[in-house]
Amino acid sequence: MKLISKNKRIWFDYEITDTLEVWIVLRGCEVKSLRSWKINIKDAAALIHDWELWIHNIDIPLYDKTNPHNVPGYEAKGKRKWLIKKNELGKLSSNMDKSWARLLVLEMYFTSKQLVKVKLWLGKRKKKVEKRSAIKERETKRQMDKAMRQY
Repeated sequence: MKLISKNKRIWFDYEITDTLEVWIVLRGCEVKSLRSWKINIKDAAALIHDWELWIHNIDIPLYDKTNPHNVPGYEAKGKRKWLIKKNELGKLSSNMDKSWARLLVLEMYFTSKQLVKVKLWLGKRKKKVEKRSAIKERETKRQMDKAMRQY
């Protein structure tokens, strides 16, 4: 597994409830761009439309050596399709029907067969109070660990 990109901000902003790994449909020039690590998944969002899973706002710029005339109508932040089984999509859509649920892109990576896979997480947004309490717990744990190392 070769990691392409990871969204670390999710751990701070969201409470994760469920995980899922899916394949993504890409063009050849997009895969070449991924191999040069030119990607931004920070604003990526997933939606279910007509029993298909689509990703929006994932920024994959056109590969440097690609002729733009060979790829007409290419959008760097266009929507892309994910390959997912119908039964997994049914479970996912039932969980997403809840008003708090959001489908988040955590990381993208190459598999051993050099295919692109995406790890998705289903979660809900944390409130400011929850974020503050998480920071407070982390700081107290650091202080306790530091005190234990001194003695």
